[in-house]
Amino acid sequence: MNKAIIDHLGQVLISGVRDASIELWEQMFEGKIKSAGAKLLYNKLVDNFDQPQREKILAILSQVVDTTIHNFLWTIEQADDIDLVLKKEQENLSVKSLSDGLTGELYTEDGWILRFSKKAYFEPS
Repeated sequence: MNKAIIDHLGQVLISGVRDASIELWEQMFEGKIKSAGAKLLYNKLVDNFDQPQREKILAILSQVVDTTIHNFLWTIEQADDIDLVLKKEQENLSVKSLSDGLTGELYTEDGWILRFSKKAYFEPS
């Protein structure tokens, strides 16, 4: 039961944070975002980097997003005065008590990223 509950947090984080962030940057790199700042960034990317280089930059951005989620979870896990609470029916459940290591939930073949993300995962090299 705890696995299903903690996995709900994983689905929300991966979909709403990881995939949404990567999708936004992919759209910027494709020139699909029409704000002045996004257009300026797109023009600089096209002028200064070829397609393979832009793909590498996107892979790095994906790793930055993953590291940010990792550091967020680690910070929550280490802070004595902060916790996340998941609501299950009428019960409030401490996220810290549901997992033996929040950052470990992200990785491996059965981790949140590979199970819930629609975006590619790039292993840091």
